[in-house]
Amino acid sequence: FKARLVAKGYEQRAGIDYGELFAPTSRFASLRALLAVAAAKGMPIHQLDVSTAFLNGELEEELWMQQPPGYESKDPNQACRLKRSIYGLKQAPRCWYVKLVAALDKLGFKPSQADPALFIKKDENGIVYLLVHVDDIVTTSDDVELIKKVKAAVGEAFKIRDLGEAKVFLGMEISRGENGEVKLSQQKYIEELLQRHQLADAKPRSTPLPPGSKVLPAGDGETELVDS
Repeated sequence: FKARLVAKGYEQRAGIDYGELFAPTSRFASLRALLAVAAAKGMPIHQLDVSTAFLNGELEEELWMQQPPGYESKDPNQACRLKRSIYGLKQAPRCWYVKLVAALDKLGFKPSQADPALFIKKDENGIVYLLVHVDDIVTTSDDVELIKKVKAAVGEAFKIRDLGEAKVFLGMEISRGENGEVKLSQQKYIEELLQRHQLADAKPRSTPLPPGSKVLPAGDGETELVDS
């Protein structure tokens, strides 16, 4: 069995300023652009994720917490001071992003001006891209050895899972063709959606309306459908 200590979402911080809370995440446009470059240049695409990423963040504020259920000391008046961010804290994503940027900066990566979640390292050995979405990371380069070195370096800074060639990122399934082309699909997500609504065995239709139906906007004197 596993358990995780999570902060309540309504913690009260009267009179205390949270400071900066914004933490950028990658955009679909950045992912598509990166995959397009990888496909055009025939670059391998690998993926890794950081285990319990938020627990790596270091809190700037002095934050105290009641003793968690299941762990009570002999003195009931004692409290726990949080030095690391935990899941549920409003500033946890920001703390993790700051920690990640610092670690990647030591490795020579700089955030892109177009997307602060896209990190680029360029030197005499070549160029490496890292696209980060919270704890999921996609990396690509024209040299697979550079990818291996980057994954090893990130693994020394954080506990990671090396997922090998990228298969799923941001809910998008990634597949490579024989000629190096990259295909994106959401088949798994669609199937899960159908299962959730008990429609997995429904017969497919090319259109939800009878063939030949004309759909026109409602006029001023017409009543719109209660449930469109």
